[in-house]
Amino acid sequence: MFSFTYFGYAAILVQFEKHLLFDPGIIGTTPLVAVNKVKTSYVVVTHEPDEHFGNAVEFANQKGSILIGNSSVCDHARKAGIFGYAFTEITMNSPLEIGANILIIGYNAPRGGFLAPQNTAYLVKSKQGSVLHMGHPKGVGALEGLKPDLLCVPVAGKKHGTLSPEEAVKATSAIHPRYAFPISGSETQIHQFLALLAEQNSSVIPVSLTPGQSFTLV
Repeated sequence: MFSFTYFGYAAILVQFEKHLLFDPGIIGTTPLVAVNKVKTSYVVVTHEPDEHFGNAVEFANQKGSILIGNSSVCDHARKAGIFGYAFTEITMNSPLEIGANILIIGYNAPRGGFLAPQNTAYLVKSKQGSVLHMGHPKGVGALEGLKPDLLCVPVAGKKHGTLSPEEAVKATSAIHPRYAFPISGSETQIHQFLALLAEQNSSVIPVSLTPGQSFTLV
């Protein structure tokens, strides 16, 4: 199968034949992922706030990584100083083949809240497996029944315009992944999600990591 490494909040490095970094993020003034410590071909950003977009500019300009994002993310990247050839916009209607039998599909997954930034969930399929990173949606929508090997599901709640732990468990059941990994929530919210998922006697395998830890799907 494949491995992934967690860096905190919503930052995940997925190690297919090509490495993909999701939502590198900056919390306060501190990048979650140091540019000089991670090698990644692609940086996939679900929406443009700093806790998700992070230091994507540095990955593109210093390491030559290609940024993948929706129209608002790409517009943000352009204004931040990434040259046009270094980013690519994709949608459900225009999936992206990046080689090594890896396909990236974007799904419109709106956030909750007034004037919330445009959020896109990304499903990445490869011969080694598949991963769905939801970003911060307010619901499941078109993601229902996708059955990825790994689901990165937010549990941060209404304050962040996304799912509560209870809603995240329902979303996980609707999407039906093999493994579920809670992202972006507090320690309390993550524990609540894991406990509720266990109570459900679900066939979904929960994954709990602290920043810097890795996990291999089998």
